[in-house]
Amino acid sequence: MEELKEIIANKGLKLTWLAAQLGISEKSLYNKLNGVSDFKIAEINKLAVLLGLNRDDVTRIFLKVK
Repeated sequence: MEELKEIIANKGLKLTWLAAQLGISEKSLYNKLNGVSDFKIAEINKLAVLLGLNRDDVTRIFLKVK
């Protein structure tokens, strides 16, 4: 999630605002950004729109291949 954190910081977005856009608490967003919990598909889709992420970005950032 480091790349996602960098994208958010580079765009100058506040976590409070981003959490509100996702319909979650700031603590929930913090937990998701720090790997404590996972983003839901709807949240990933919303982040893609808000942050201007393309399909490759979304795959690289959110898809966990083991």
